[in-house]
Amino acid sequence: MGIKRYKNAIRRARNNQIYPKFLEKPVDQHLILLEAGQGKHVDGNVFAFLRCLEEEPKWKNYRMAVSVTKDTKEEARKRFAKLGWDRIEPVVRNSARYKEILATAGILITDNSFPPYFIKRQEQVYLNTWHGTPLKRLGRADIYNSTSIGNVQKNFLMADYLLFPNTYTRDVMMQDYMITRLYRGKTVVTDYPRNDALHDVTWQASIRREYGLEGKRIYAYMPTWRGTGRSADKDEQIRRTREIIEEIEAGLGEDDLLFVNLHFLIGNQLNMEGLEKTRF
Repeated sequence: MGIKRYKNAIRRARNNQIYPKFLEKPVDQHLILLEAGQGKHVDGNVFAFLRCLEEEPKWKNYRMAVSVTKDTKEEARKRFAKLGWDRIEPVVRNSARYKEILATAGILITDNSFPPYFIKRQEQVYLNTWHGTPLKRLGRADIYNSTSIGNVQKNFLMADYLLFPNTYTRDVMMQDYMITRLYRGKTVVTDYPRNDALHDVTWQASIRREYGLEGKRIYAYMPTWRGTGRSADKDEQIRRTREIIEEIEAGLGEDDLLFVNLHFLIGNQLNMEGLEKTRF
């Protein structure tokens, strides 16, 4: 096991040497890189940005690259094709192509943090939207996950814009990542882009028709990552999440459906067998 870790460390070190070479290439001001959940999905604020970039005429001369994983790449391709979005290139996170785009895209958007080797160039504009409301411990408040503070803090400090949905989230994130007195960019307190869909009645009606949801009452369950840090027991979280979903489903009526959006660290690992009224 020790040898395997050693070999993996060497491989990562060699791979990370690729990124600095791309910093010598010019920045493409008409290329945008977007990343949600470290490439494990294309949802939330990032999906809302993509919709705007694809549909608004003023962005028609821009190309988009979206961070994916090897497991999510094909699903993303199909989703974009179904929507008729033809200016998006899915790129596998940490691949050579990803590093090239990370180093040369004029606009960078993420709802999490880019990899530790990322260095923002002066010609790049970086927007960080984060992805949730900090009702749990993060940053210095999460002492058992203190090793993750550095990269998130670095990403925040490099960002030109930090977008927050409310002042509570802004204050907690800046305090817990210790950037209140250090940050020199601009904080933007406004609605999350993903929430626009909640007010789009026309789009809501079309989605109900497309997926046969007319006349159905829809419930949503969107559990966050539980425990202290990424070292939390993933198997236990999957087991407990399945248990909660079964309990909710048991109380649903004939015309009820439960839609579940799992945290990206659990992803699609939950066994869906036997869940007749639940959609993922």
